[in-house]
This record gives sequence, structure tokens and C-alpha cells, in this order.
Amino acid sequence: MPPSPPSTYELAVALGRRAATGVLRATLSAGEVQIFLLAGRLLWATSTDPRSSLGAAFVAAGLMDPSELPFLKAEARTDDDLISALVKRGRDRDRLEAVRREVLRGRVRMALAEGEDARFDEVPGSLDGIDPTLLPDLDLLAIGQDARRAVEAQQVSGPAPDSPHGIAAHQLLERYHARHSDSWYDLLGVRPSVSPASLQRAADQRIAAWSAVADHPGVGGDLRRKAGRMVQAVQLAAERLVPESDRDAYDQLLQRGGAPRVADLIAEAEAPLHGFAPTMETDPTPAPPRQKGFLARLFGGGGR
Repeated sequence: MPPSPPSTYELAVALGRRAATGVLRATLSAGEVQIFLLAGRLLWATSTDPRSSLGAAFVAAGLMDPSELPFLKAEARTDDDLISALVKRGRDRDRLEAVRREVLRGRVRMALAEGEDARFDEVPGSLDGIDPTLLPDLDLLAIGQDARRAVEAQQVSGPAPDSPHGIAAHQLLERYHARHSDSWYDLLGVRPSVSPASLQRAADQRIAAWSAVADHPGVGGDLRRKAGRMVQAVQLAAERLVPESDRDAYDQLLQRGGAPRVADLIAEAEAPLHGFAPTMETDPTPAPPRQKGFLARLFGGGGR
């Protein structure tokens, strides 16, 4: 079974890590949200979703009379136009900009939590006209985490969010949502340079924490299934990264951008794949006889 496409949140985080420039589009039930990225930094977000309308936010904040809204919306086509029109009517620009910042964060949260479909368009000039100094850099990952947690709290039953089990459940879900972009090191929460002993300890800690989530009496079936899959993924990652030759092979693929991700481990745990190999072209040189590990057999030549 092919893996499901990455969520808007996963795409946004991956694009931020890769310092990408362009527009990420997310389709919501009430409209489209566009997130503008410049060298991986989130600068702007526009939306056709009425929940993130700037005019409605100004009304709620007492900066605009409801009777003004239909006339100004016809006159002002963009957020900038609306702010300029209100400034001409005597409104304080600093207060208007403060509301816009919160609306921007709301748009990003909606896109990252509720995006049903998303794509990234690297369009030349797509960021023309956006002044990077108008808004501070936003922490894309933090916004995405908050959005995910809010949605999960509504959809997934489990331990209290502030309890040790609840914190472990949130950590587990973050890594599950990022499974298409996370490396095996991301899954374990370690750097690639970590020692084998430290890597195994990190894996043991993950297994213990996430197994406790799966065994918690308040955990619903969906979260229990996710926890079981992630525990299996951690076990497979540790099994394949502790042997030096296997780890060398994985590190080489990671540097070339073609290493398997956490989603591959989950897929294998669900239905073991025989003869699995990454789509990226790998070193065709036969592996030396001394290489006995899984990755060495799989990719060949990686542990030399």
C-alpha cells in the first residue's frame, strides 16, 4: 500500500528546513489558505476562509463598526487596502497591525491543522510586494505543533495533556505527523553523531514512554494504534542504526537526500516488504562479504 501524502504541516516544516521560497497552498472546507515562505521563513498568509477574515477580526476587536464592513470590503480588496482605509478614517495603525498579526497566525494554524490537500509552488515573483519587515518571523514549527495539538485534543481521547503520559502522547503524535519528512534520527530524538550506546538509550526511552501511552486506560483506539506503530518504528530504527556498517550506509543515503524515512519503517512494521529498496539510485558496487547488517545488504557498499 503506498504511503499517504504528507500533511500541510509536514510539508511546511520540511520546506522551512530546506530554506524554500514560494507559496504553500492548503485547501480547507471553507476555502484556500496560502502560506508565503522566503528562504524557509514564514512571512505571510492569505485566506478565503471567512473564519480568518481581517474585517471580521477588526469588528470583533472594536476597531470597525459592523455597518462599515460591507462598504469597506467592496472598496478594499486586500488586507493592506483595508488597513489603509481604516487609517484614513482615524483608526490607530499600530492596533490594526496587532490584530493582523493574530489573524495571520490564525490562518497559518488553520492551514497546518486542517489542510486537506496542499502543494508547494515555486513561482518566480510570488513574494513580490511583501515587505519582510512588516511582520516578525513566525515560528512555523511552534504554530504547527500548537495547531496539531488542538486538533488532536478534539479528535483523540487519551491521558490529560499536562500529565507525563499526555506529554509523551503529544510527542508521539508530532513525530507521527512528521513521519514522511523525519529521518530515523529525528524519530529517536538524537543527532547523527551520537554514540551507539546513547542511541540505544534514546530508543529505549522512546519505547518505554510510547508503550506506556498505548497501555494507558484512557487512550482511545486511534491513539493506541498510532502508539503501537511508532514503538515498532523505534525498534526497527534502533536495530538498523546501532550496527556501524548499517549506520554508515544510512548516513550516506541521508547526505544524498534519498534515505528512507519514518513512514517507511511504519509501512514495514504494518506489512513487511520483501525486496524493498528506495527509489533513488544507489551505489551499484556489490557489498563486501563482511557487511552483514540489514542496510548493508539492502543498499550495498554503504559501510565501506
